[in-house]
Amino acid sequence: MRERCSTGDDHTSSESFGCSMRELQALMQLRGAEAVEVLNKRFGGATGLCKRLKTSPTEGLLSNDLAKRREVFGTNVIPPTPPKSFFQLMWEALQDVTLIVLMAAAGVSLLLALYSKYFGGEHNPSDETEGEVSWIERCSYTLCGCSCSFSYCNK
Repeated sequence: MRERCSTGDDHTSSESFGCSMRELQALMQLRGAEAVEVLNKRFGGATGLCKRLKTSPTEGLLSNDLAKRREVFGTNVIPPTPPKSFFQLMWEALQDVTLIVLMAAAGVSLLLALYSKYFGGEHNPSDETEGEVSWIERCSYTLCGCSCSFSYCNK
């Protein structure tokens, strides 16, 4: 026995249309050749589905029929996907190969700067800050990229 999509009488049930809301949902979950195969076998192609749904593939729906269809099948709305958080975008940015190489280079640069500062021989005051702040540049690239992605996703 087919399930009804609403609690109304036979006139507003999906049985009056020849296919249920669940059948349409299952059809919409399929993609590619599989969807075409199921559409052709179960519904007789696109024209067969239109006949079952009592509509015309060229003229569409009658305006007075829309409310009845909304009552039976519900609204045709795809729920919006929630936007990614800033930290999710930062994690995705850190998966970029170029950024991984830059972060590794910054780590090596920081280690060399610390080694030369504490274990190195001669002390040159002009080179003191270059090794210590190079990692900040890489982090700023990451934050800038994440900020751009975050603002783009929230538009």
